[in-house]
Amino acid sequence: IGYTNETCEAEILIIACDGELVDVAGEGSDVVIVTDKTVFYGESGGQVGDTGVITANGLKIEISDTKKASDGKFLHHGKILAGGIKKGDKVTLAFDTLRRKDIEKNHSTTHLLQKALREVLGTHVEQSGSYVSDSRLRFDFTHFSAMTKEELAEVEKKVNEAIMAQYPVEIFETDIKSAKELGATALFGEKYGEKVRVVKMGDYSIELCGGCHLSNTCFAGMVKILSESGVAAGVRRIEAVTGRGVIKYLAEKDAETEKTAEILKTSVTDIAAKAESVMADLKSAEREISSLKSKMAGGLADELLGSAKEVNGVKVITAKLEGMDVDGLRKLGDSLKEKEPVLALVLADVNGDKVTFVAMATAEAVKKGVHAGKIVKEVATFAGGGGGGKPDAAQAGGKDVTKVDGALALVETLI
Repeated sequence: IGYTNETCEAEILIIACDGELVDVAGEGSDVVIVTDKTVFYGESGGQVGDTGVITANGLKIEISDTKKASDGKFLHHGKILAGGIKKGDKVTLAFDTLRRKDIEKNHSTTHLLQKALREVLGTHVEQSGSYVSDSRLRFDFTHFSAMTKEELAEVEKKVNEAIMAQYPVEIFETDIKSAKELGATALFGEKYGEKVRVVKMGDYSIELCGGCHLSNTCFAGMVKILSESGVAAGVRRIEAVTGRGVIKYLAEKDAETEKTAEILKTSVTDIAAKAESVMADLKSAEREISSLKSKMAGGLADELLGSAKEVNGVKVITAKLEGMDVDGLRKLGDSLKEKEPVLALVLADVNGDKVTFVAMATAEAVKKGVHAGKIVKEVATFAGGGGGGKPDAAQAGGKDVTKVDGALALVETLI
């Protein structure tokens, strides 16, 4: 009898239990039921199937999903919570009305969304797929590039204006020729029969559709676009929420904003100003830290130069350090190279159970045959790791911190 009525009386025609056709099924059974009539919507056209209950005297079946088979049968998937059933039983079918209303909000808004996209991006926009549930909507469409923030904002604004315009939603059947003359939007490549179902929302949107819809656009409440992304070449995807979904989204954002304000130790209204102040302080601190690191590197460089050894006319420096990242090791190496023209060095930073090696050589040292990449590879291998690089600069990692001293001791021999 269709899916505009909330309930209907029906007769059980088919029962399937554990993939087998049966004549009876008892309490606790997972079943698939086919009846001679239904008010449930079977999943199709991107819209999810209905949930609800099937009842009779002493009987309650919780329907968790409804599918539409290729032969047109509606398959009610559920679990018998109380009582039992047999073929021929008379039962009452009732879908979850609150969930259905949420689905209708999202489905009707999908139509408004397609119209708004065509207005903002151009008439090349065509539907490439959709998913409509009670919690959200997803709309795939043809477009050649990612949408800008301004385009998304304009689309969202147009859809909300259409919702607030309170367009009445008319649903009627007509022949395909008349539908096209009315300007109805159809799915590209879809095959339609002579009779088609038209969904018209005021003078704003008119599409061919077999799904569930609101009686007026105002009942969608509001739409909020959550994301826009690419799913394939020339195909974009928008995900959005409406109605109660928007209320949930705003509540989550409010909680997130309040938590952020709490962390920043400020009020919600002053978050932006406080964030700017924190970022300014952070940049100032980073500059100060960088300056201190440079000074420390300079002082440490003098100390390391004092311990340098000469091997075949090349000054050689090795050192095991802690608490210096790769950037710090490189800066220290650069500082040492500036102070000694013929220099080869290998610095190691130990961090927990890992070690990082940085090797460098000045241009004069390279002329004498020093190759930082080859040296650091041998050193790292000794410490259970690996790496390499160019003759004048290289980097590697090791896994055995107990062998760092032995690895550094190889440097003089290698040179």
